[in-house]
Amino acid sequence: MTQALSLVAAVAVIALIAALLWAAPGGRPHDAVAPDDPETAEVSEADTEAAERATQQALDERPPVQLPEGIEALRDAAEEAARALPYEFTLMTFNVLGSNHTVPGGTAPGYAPGRQRAGWAADLLLRDQPDIVGFQELQRDQYAILRERLGDTWTFYTPQGPGAVQTTVMWRTEMWEPTWTSALATAFVAGPRVRPMVRLRHRTSLREIYLVNVHNSPGGRQSERDAAMRIQIPALNELRKDGIPVFFIGDLNERAGVFCTVTTRTDLYAARGGSRGTPCRPPSGRLRVDWIFGSGGVTFSGYREDRSAMVPRITDHAVISARVHVP
Repeated sequence: MTQALSLVAAVAVIALIAALLWAAPGGRPHDAVAPDDPETAEVSEADTEAAERATQQALDERPPVQLPEGIEALRDAAEEAARALPYEFTLMTFNVLGSNHTVPGGTAPGYAPGRQRAGWAADLLLRDQPDIVGFQELQRDQYAILRERLGDTWTFYTPQGPGAVQTTVMWRTEMWEPTWTSALATAFVAGPRVRPMVRLRHRTSLREIYLVNVHNSPGGRQSERDAAMRIQIPALNELRKDGIPVFFIGDLNERAGVFCTVTTRTDLYAARGGSRGTPCRPPSGRLRVDWIFGSGGVTFSGYREDRSAMVPRITDHAVISARVHVP
């Protein structure tokens, strides 16, 4: 019954987010496959305020973190037992280069059509076997190919609302079960978009994590990225109050600046390396716009920026992954 109520509440919150965003003054509906290309329109203050209200509503409605059923009276003992069950998983962020960019007249005409590239993306995922993936720029035709090729090995989650499918997340079905699924509303090109927030329970240890997957505005749209971070940073800090690991991944379309924002205003740190807290010292070497951040207490290893022969056929981004250890 509790899970059913949680599901009803999650659906209601996501529906509210979509309604707020679509009804915001100056806003307009965005189809799930609307291109992410920069447009002349700017995100209005009303759009941003609607996104902030919708995101706070989603956070307020999340159910409390639950200990394994039947042992509520033994909370302290259960937490101690859980701490004795460390586990590992592979986390990936993957901008697949949306099919809208590779159609005739698109911004990346030199690439194969989106459906063909989605098949290659499926080959890469089957090769690398990640346990959690956050996508960016995913379009409905590409999403359909991935679902067909990957079958039931991974579970897909796409929130309802403008731009939702573009930041779909998926997790290995035999490893994770969702205990809360919702959406974060964030400023983006020409209007707010929804981005997934999920809480997943590790099936073996029964311990939980939060995952937030985003795609922030590209190019010279710094004001929109700043507006997005004004929503995303408080959301991350709010999730951290539950005392479980939080992971923040995606195409942030920014390098050193966003690294410093995240690592100095939250307790998250980058799988890529660099400083934690202040003063900010970004990682050395060339920085990319795709990031994996995790909260204090977890450790990363095997960080990889994959641009091997298969990847440039699929996308204009590197495929970023890291091994996560939860002690």
